Amino acid sequence: MLINHDLQEPLYILGTGVPAQSIEFMLDIEGIRYLYLVPHDEFRYVAPGSQCILGFLNCQYRKKFLQNFDVKQYRWPSYIHASSVVSPDVVIEPGVFIGPQCHISYMSKVGAFGHVAAQNLVGHDSWIGENTVLTPGVTVTGGNRIGNNVWFGARCIVRDQITIADDCEFAIGTVIRKSVTQSGKYYNRNNALGQY
Repeated sequence: MLINHDLQEPLYILGTGVPAQSIEFMLDIEGIRYLYLVPHDEFRYVAPGSQCILGFLNCQYRKKFLQNFDVKQYRWPSYIHASSVVSPDVVIEPGVFIGPQCHISYMSKVGAFGHVAAQNLVGHDSWIGENTVLTPGVTVTGGNRIGNNVWFGARCIVRDQITIADDCEFAIGTVIRKSVTQSGKYYNRNNALGQY
């Protein structure tokens, strides 16, 4: 289901890789027409006022793109897959993508341009920052505050009442048990959080 989308106008999926193709496939199955994949080097040719969705997942590239591309000139519908369950009081900001079989619980928020891939769980009262990417199978338990431009590898777990700083990356399967106050790349090492 697309939110704030005009069915009569084209929708540009920015990127041509596997994530963009997956988004195009899901939207096509739901009957959304006028879908166009736009290669990275042709972004500048998309007319102002057009509807766009980010179709690439590299968090640092997304961050640079959002800083350098005048996003206010465009419309950014959000997408929630039909198999996902999102509580009615969840705040979904513009440009958010929520993939299949996700559950986002009450009083939570997904910041602008957030990407919540398949089979993710976001617990109650958790805030996901802008341009944050949750790859498949991530669990964010209740009461968490996740910063902007954060990337979670598959099957990461964020325990209750955790705060995570902006610009962090977590390797596949990382379990975050304590707040992370510094930007960086993190992984599990001997049942503790290590930094690259």
